[in-house]
Amino acid sequence: MKQSIKKLGSKVYSLFQFYKRSNFNTKIIAYHQANPAYFEDQITFLKNNFQVSSLSQALQNIDKKQVVITFDDGYKNNLEVAYPVLKKLGLKATVYVTYNFIENNEFAWWDRLENESLYHLAESLKTLHPDQLNKKVDELTNNKEKPEKYNFMTWDDLKKIEDVFEIGGHTISHPILTNISIDEARKEIANSKVDLEKKLGHTIVSFAYPNGNYNQSLMKVVQDSGFNNAVTYQKGNNISSTNNYALLRRGINYNDNLDIFKAKIGGLF
Repeated sequence: MKQSIKKLGSKVYSLFQFYKRSNFNTKIIAYHQANPAYFEDQITFLKNNFQVSSLSQALQNIDKKQVVITFDDGYKNNLEVAYPVLKKLGLKATVYVTYNFIENNEFAWWDRLENESLYHLAESLKTLHPDQLNKKVDELTNNKEKPEKYNFMTWDDLKKIEDVFEIGGHTISHPILTNISIDEARKEIANSKVDLEKKLGHTIVSFAYPNGNYNQSLMKVVQDSGFNNAVTYQKGNNISSTNNYALLRRGINYNDNLDIFKAKIGGLF
């Protein structure tokens, strides 16, 4: 019932173009994978109705009304689906990559759950230390072969998309940073910057907290590690008083159709 009301409300919101009356400054949106059924329509809608800026451009004038497109984790889908659309439309985005996902094309624990129709358990597992979490996922799943849709990009892929995507850090192994010690978090954050820069040959300036979890101590670690900014997974409006190490982002789900997308951009929910 709740989902039906959401869809109906989004349809009405879209039909009457209420998004044109939306009042925001810098809105950052976050994808993981782009749905080929919706993505081009979503990005075309953004281009036709808003200023779409790269994150680095947006932070130069954060009080301006604009939308920033980001992706988390570094899925192959970002190269195969998102990159051609963004390039075609002449738009920039940021992709936050987890080092080990790119280096080893790992099978992320949440994808392992989804692959066996167990994703509904993901939220309850996010409270665990990574060692406990991975052990629990091993117990729950059958270590099936990873389908291609869960593949991550390679280092060559990342270099190929840099005319469209700014590359950001997203830790070495994607732990939820509030579930590990500050020393462990420091290694995950600082080493991700150093190792990405070695692989890609240029400075990495932006960071994304895995699952959006952060606190004041982690913000300081990110800053001390040499990053210029960091994004969360909390929705909201970014203005000049927003802390650069706690930038707000609105998540876009894989199955969000164009009406729901418009409603999220406009701030209906």
